[in-house]
Amino acid sequence: MTSLAVMYESGEGTPIDLLKAFDLYLQAALQGDVQAQTNLGTVYSEGQGVEKNLTEALRWTRLAASQDDDLALCNLGMYSENGEGVPQDYAEAAKWYRLAAAKGMHYAQFRLGLLYYNGTGVDEDEDEAEAVKWFWLAADQGCEDAQSMLDSMEV
Repeated sequence: MTSLAVMYESGEGTPIDLLKAFDLYLQAALQGDVQAQTNLGTVYSEGQGVEKNLTEALRWTRLAASQDDDLALCNLGMYSENGEGVPQDYAEAAKWYRLAAAKGMHYAQFRLGLLYYNGTGVDEDEDEAEAVKWFWLAADQGCEDAQSMLDSMEV
């Protein structure tokens, strides 16, 4: 169901139908499919095919994160960093990004690097060395933004 939902969401092999994608994600999520739970959180947070609902976005994202889904962990970091549906909290964002980054998610590695670079929500004594470490890890996976940060830091 989740794969079919992705096809309807992206228009891959079928016309785009966001409502059909939502229905399929919901069915799969209710059956415990972690990817569907994560995707459903994204659908609710962006209002794709349904009305934007950050409460539901957080509910589904937290459920997937509790099952150690790297994208859900990263998304919780973004919600915390941006104050979407939760109070803005950089330390909380760093916690979620760190969990996703440790699983190898390059976007989380990049975002964590930025938190260290800016000294927000992290131990300020480790800023530059930790920023460089996370930027390198992300850049090694092809993250151009991380490579740009390394270039600007002249590392």
